[in-house]
Amino acid sequence: MKRLGMILLALALVFALTGCSAYRSKYRAVGFVHSNTSGESFMDFFEFEGTMVFKMKCDAGQVLTYTGKLETGSVTVSLAQGEEKTEIFSLSGGNELDGSVELPDKGTVYVIVESPEQSENGSFEFRIDG
Repeated sequence: MKRLGMILLALALVFALTGCSAYRSKYRAVGFVHSNTSGESFMDFFEFEGTMVFKMKCDAGQVLTYTGKLETGSVTVSLAQGEEKTEIFSLSGGNELDGSVELPDKGTVYVIVESPEQSENGSFEFRIDG
């Protein structure tokens, strides 16, 4: 019984130290370059299929600015703070865009880039301003 208690305590400690996020990256990519800091993130790829999650930090009232371009395929980008996930834009092949969205709460922001099919020659940038 004492051993079981120690194992459960060790597992709880591992989860507390590593954190548990509901959002995880899972993708297949070729020619993929990405970076993620607390205030800026980007991804450039030749081929991408799956989900890429960027974790960023913000204060209430700050703005997330973004740019994106894609040659073929389709990509949906969502924003999540806590349990709520909201789509901020979708982009189909041959298009590009830029825009911004106000961040309502202080804390961790997840920018989630999803491509259900193989997408090619894409570039996405995200920056927290304000």
